[in-house]
Amino acid sequence: MPFPFTDLPGNKMRPALVPALKGSDVTLAFITTKLGWAGPEDVIIQPDAENGLKIESIIRIHKIATIQTSLVEGRLGTISPFDLELVKSGMRIAFKL
Repeated sequence: MPFPFTDLPGNKMRPALVPALKGSDVTLAFITTKLGWAGPEDVIIQPDAENGLKIESIIRIHKIATIQTSLVEGRLGTISPFDLELVKSGMRIAFKL
């Protein structure tokens, strides 16, 4: 997915978690391999056949963007129920829910 840079000059294609899909919009959480960026709300995810990742990565819970679904390049995979629970916990931390 084309994930926008925070200062908005452009974007970079990268995998993302899709926590919400509504109408023509999709909400994304940035996924990166930069393990040093992990915060207490982020989820470290191991690559497997289900999620389609190639190396250990981090779902950056507070790095959220909403884009048009037409910009989505494809589906890489799905996360496990265990990882989904970690994402939910991370969202409670990041957004003080």
